[in-house]
Amino acid sequence: MSEGKKQFFSFPIGLLAIYPDRPTATLSTIIDYAIGHYAERAYGDWDLEALKEQGAVCGLDGIGGRKPVSAGDYRIALAANSLGVNTPGGIKGVAIGIATATNFLAGVSAPARNNMVQLRTRWLWDCWQTIQGEGVERSLSWRELRVLAALLSKVGAKGWAKCGWQEVSARVMGCCGKNDLRTLPDTHRTAREPLALTRSQIRTTIDRLELDHFFACYKHGWSDRKRETWISFSMSRSELRDKVIGTKLRRSEQRQALRDEDTAAVQAKSPSDSQAFANTNRETPEKPPFIANINSSPEIDHPVANPLANVVANPVANVVANINKNNLNKNDSNTNDANIEQLVSSDSRDFSDSEEECRETAEEHPEPPASNAEPERLTEAERQRYAPYWPDYAKTIGAEDFPLEGCWTRHREFRRYCAGRGVSEEESR
Repeated sequence: MSEGKKQFFSFPIGLLAIYPDRPTATLSTIIDYAIGHYAERAYGDWDLEALKEQGAVCGLDGIGGRKPVSAGDYRIALAANSLGVNTPGGIKGVAIGIATATNFLAGVSAPARNNMVQLRTRWLWDCWQTIQGEGVERSLSWRELRVLAALLSKVGAKGWAKCGWQEVSARVMGCCGKNDLRTLPDTHRTAREPLALTRSQIRTTIDRLELDHFFACYKHGWSDRKRETWISFSMSRSELRDKVIGTKLRRSEQRQALRDEDTAAVQAKSPSDSQAFANTNRETPEKPPFIANINSSPEIDHPVANPLANVVANPVANVVANINKNNLNKNDSNTNDANIEQLVSSDSRDFSDSEEECRETAEEHPEPPASNAEPERLTEAERQRYAPYWPDYAKTIGAEDFPLEGCWTRHREFRRYCAGRGVSEEESR
């Protein structure tokens, strides 16, 4: 073999696994397939007369001591001459190698069969001479050639690409990526074990090839376990670095712009919901137990109906409470309509009422007229009879500091409480 005139040999990545433990036979088959691939692309539609004329122009006498006869022979001879290949097997040996490679590729996956690698002819001849033990300017081992082929199959015509060690490990075994390796049958994977490389071997090989300027390598990241390895065969390392960082920044800006648009659209569509959601995140102070019991009482239809609750809830503010006429007595149809305005003012947080204040409050709000319904307040006789039981009941509602007269809104419940305990007039006496 001699170094070719063309700059590249083209072959599919799956062809690396045709002879896992025989590097020389694999290289010979790759060269034969590259000759056939070039012959089909360059001279596939030429007739025999045109091929003979082209052979005469090139001074073609054949390869391996055999002159071409058919159109297929002429195509192989012209392609081998263009690639600078002269094999001892001649045209027949090249044809056998092409048939062997075609049959093998029929049994591999479609991605591994269609992913073409364009390998420099100089690299292939360097690897051939290194395997044969011949002296070369830069020796290239079989492992390094397979890593170069794996990186070229990943980068392709894009110019630069991210190449993880697992991706490279799958491609040096003749697969087109990690997914293709997962779908490989167990028998094929066992046969390709001699081609497998560890992470350390791949990292060492890539670092050595980068130092010899086979390609540019840029590792992006802050941790050894999370770094991204970017490869380019057409750019310098600084150009590759600027390309990677610029692309990541643009993608980050685009993602942030999309998030901002989504947020603005949601706020414009339902601003009330957004405000309600924001209000739910604020801390709500807990109410004292007495206030909670007053506000949750089933006897109170409206917060204004309980002046004491307003006093506790608004200790400093002036509250004007408009009491609806129906809250005083709903069952008495003869009661005149009345609107009572109550002004409650307090300048301190001591909410204990004296007996005089409770008496004044009772005079301002007289008891409703008697009716068939259960009276709202205790009578004087009931107050005297039930007074001993008020401290126990006050503890249950959290009103230990309030006298019986001041909590007239609780008289009905207190009456039921005493009735439930079986308090009678004779027992109180």
